[in-house]
Amino acid sequence: MELFCGDDLRPPPTSVVIKVTTDSGNVVEVWIPNSGSGKASVRIDGKAV
Repeated sequence: MELFCGDDLRPPPTSVVIKVTTDSGNVVEVWIPNSGSGKASVRIDGKAV
């Protein structure tokens, strides 16, 4: 995890991105919006799935 914001000193984050590298070297990113109207997305090596 590169950054986690959760204090009362700043506005809440607009999204959370979880980024992992698999044993085979693939980069997987899961983007989760901080709103009820947004859609989550997943990318593997930069390509949407």
